[in-house]
Amino acid sequence: MAEGERREPATAFADVPAFVRGLAYDALPEPVVASARRSLLDLCGVAAAGSRTRASAIGNTYAATQLGGSDRNARILLDGRRAGIAGAAFAGATTIDAVDGHDGHVLTKGHAGVALLPALLAIVEAHPEKQVAVVSHKATIRLLISSLLGFDQRSYRDRLDQSPASLNVLDFKGPTRARLTLFNDTSHYSATASGAPSIPEARLSRWWDKKE
Repeated sequence: MAEGERREPATAFADVPAFVRGLAYDALPEPVVASARRSLLDLCGVAAAGSRTRASAIGNTYAATQLGGSDRNARILLDGRRAGIAGAAFAGATTIDAVDGHDGHVLTKGHAGVALLPALLAIVEAHPEKQVAVVSHKATIRLLISSLLGFDQRSYRDRLDQSPASLNVLDFKGPTRARLTLFNDTSHYSATASGAPSIPEARLSRWWDKKE
């Protein structure tokens, strides 16, 4: 490439919102699907190993007895007892992290899956068919979106922007199948904002809403 010449972005990332709105699981490249499955399997395997450790037992008991929330509506990973969403997420992350062999990469600044997988499982189980607001650091949100939509998580800082206090909306069809319907929205910054932004359903694939 000649000096000063600008490299054109890959077609898929020229317009990220348009790309994710039209993204379908069946259209994902096989290497992306294989990588996601491998990472998920890795997390599950390490969780199984971690569930036999004393650290896991301590975390699970603490979550079951002290982090029950108002209705104990989430199961603790590989334990059977129930806790609140935060408790189940904490216990699951403790179990996976008890054996330091789970997925990760130096460019993701840590092991994102260890916290994201238990939290997502707890949230989806506790709120089926409901809308849920998740408040988190923007790096965690970008990693979550990258994982759910099949982006290369190593380059999330280059491909997904997040403004402070911005809004993102994910529509889940199952625990691990989601589509991004609103991304990095900051319309509430305005003093004249009239409420939550509308979801652009008219431009989304119709197959998603069909009952399976």
